[in-house]
Amino acid sequence: MTHHPFRLAALTLGVIIGFAPVQQARAADNQSKVIDRVITQVIRPGFEAFAKSAGTLAALTSELCEAPDAARFEATKAAFGDVIDSWGRVEFIRLGPLAHANRLERVMFWPDRRSGGLAQVQEAIRTKDESVTDPQTLVGKSVALQGLPALDFILAGTG
Repeated sequence: MTHHPFRLAALTLGVIIGFAPVQQARAADNQSKVIDRVITQVIRPGFEAFAKSAGTLAALTSELCEAPDAARFEATKAAFGDVIDSWGRVEFIRLGPLAHANRLERVMFWPDRRSGGLAQVQEAIRTKDESVTDPQTLVGKSVALQGLPALDFILAGTG
């Protein structure tokens, strides 16, 4: 019995094509496992750490505003540093809830190419604009007044 070269090629191609769905299923399963690990080991823990550090910062900031003193100021600045660190671990996420209602920009309005945010913060301080200290009215203002760069200037600005 002689084997025609085209029959051998067709048989080989049939075997390869038969394995393709198996390989695709394995690749999809591997991708799913990688995505699951990224979510469970990076994204969720990162946002949990950010939420925890932000909660601590909010509490310390309230205490500082109610009874300003050097110890509270230093504690608030340290908590701010923790928030910056935890934010840096998740700020690359640009989808999901952060993409809704300018949440990303409300946390970190950056880059501020024309320093408009800084000017707005300075103006609010200069005019003693009380509306920026109330969450109900602040939410309607520029995102540049709401996030970490604004708080950074308030804590470490020009005094």
